[in-house]
Amino acid sequence: MTRKTRPKRLSLGYGRGAVEPLDSGSWRWQGTIDGERVSITRPTQSEAIAAAEVALSQGSKPSTTQTLAEAAEGWRAIAVVGRRGATVQGYAWALDVIVAELGAKPVAELTRANLRSVLARWTKHYGSGSIAKLRSVLGRVLEFAVDAGWIIASPMPKRTDGAPRPKRETPHLSPADFATVRRFLVAEHSTTHAAFLTMLLTGLRPGEARALRWDCVELDAARLHVRRSIERDDEGVEHVVDDVKTSRYGDEGRRSIPLPPDLAAVLRRQLDEQHRAGMITPYVFADDAGAFLSRYVIEHGATAIARDTATRLISPNGYRHTFLSMLADSGLPSATRKRLAGHKANSTVLEAHYTHDMRGDDVDTTPYLGDVVELGGPK
Repeated sequence: MTRKTRPKRLSLGYGRGAVEPLDSGSWRWQGTIDGERVSITRPTQSEAIAAAEVALSQGSKPSTTQTLAEAAEGWRAIAVVGRRGATVQGYAWALDVIVAELGAKPVAELTRANLRSVLARWTKHYGSGSIAKLRSVLGRVLEFAVDAGWIIASPMPKRTDGAPRPKRETPHLSPADFATVRRFLVAEHSTTHAAFLTMLLTGLRPGEARALRWDCVELDAARLHVRRSIERDDEGVEHVVDDVKTSRYGDEGRRSIPLPPDLAAVLRRQLDEQHRAGMITPYVFADDAGAFLSRYVIEHGATAIARDTATRLISPNGYRHTFLSMLADSGLPSATRKRLAGHKANSTVLEAHYTHDMRGDDVDTTPYLGDVVELGGPK
C-alpha cells in the first residue's frame, strides 16, 4: 500500500507547485512557471525538490515596479468598506508599521527571507496580538498584489518558517531619552501625547491610562486616582471595568499618584481643549467620538514618538518600566515604589521585572525625575 504523504509546496514570485509521491515510488513536481504547466519527475523527493527549485529560479520575474506601499493603499481601499471603527483603526496602525518598514520595496523583489527578518524584528517590540495583526494585514496586502497580477505567488512566510519566536523585549528609555521624550510630549498638543506623558510620569499601565476618567483626576490637588482598567471579552471587544490588574489580590492596585507640575498643566490643557471642542466625555484621553482610545492608537503612538524624537522604540508598557526603574535608581524606598506601582507590599514582581539597571547609562537620573521622586515620597 502506498504511504500517503502530504504534498510539499514550493513557490517563488514567478511560479508555484507541489511535490508528491507516485505509485511507482518516484516523486513528481507539478506546477506553473510563467503561466505554463510544468511536470518534473525524479527518483527521490529531494531530487524532485532540487529540480523544481532550479526550474522555478529560471522563470522570468514579473516586470512590475509597483511597491508594497501601492499594494497597501489598494488593499486598504477595499478592506475598510463596511468595517467598524475599531477594525479600521487596527488596519491603519498595521499598515503604518508595514509601509514604514517595507513600503518603498517593489513587491516583485520581496522574498520570504526578507519578510522573516522583518517579522523577527517586530516580535522584539510588539506583543502576540499585534504580531498576529501585522502578519494578517501583510499577508492580505500581498494577496492583493497577487490578485492584481503584480506577482504570481505571495512570498509571505508560513507561521512555522524560521526560528522560534524570540522572547519579546520590554526595553526602557535611557535617562537622556527620558528627558527628550518628556520635553516633546509636554510641547505637543494631542490626546495621544498627553496619554503617553501620563504613563511616563505616573507609571500607569496602558489600559489604566486609556480608562482614566476625569472624576479620578484632581487638577487643583495635582493628584490622580487609579480605579479602572480595560478588559477584552470573549469576542475581543474592549470594555472599561471598575477594576485594576492587581486588585483581585488586594486593594493595592487602587492607588493615588501625585502629578508633577508639567503633567498637571498638560492635563488641564487637555480638559480645556475638550471643552472648546464641545466634547462631552468622561474620559481624559478620548477619540473624536468621545470613546476611550483604542489599543492600536496607543501602539502606533509609541512608534511615532520614537520616530519624531529619534529615541529608542519601546512598547507602551515600556513607559511604565522607565518610570519605575528611574524611581529605583533615584533611591526611592521599595515600599513607596510598590505603592506607586500598585503592587502588594510583599510582592517581588517590581524588583524582578520592573527595575532595570540605569547605571550602564552613566547618567544621574535625579535631574530628570527629581520632581517625581519628591512627589512620590512618603504620604
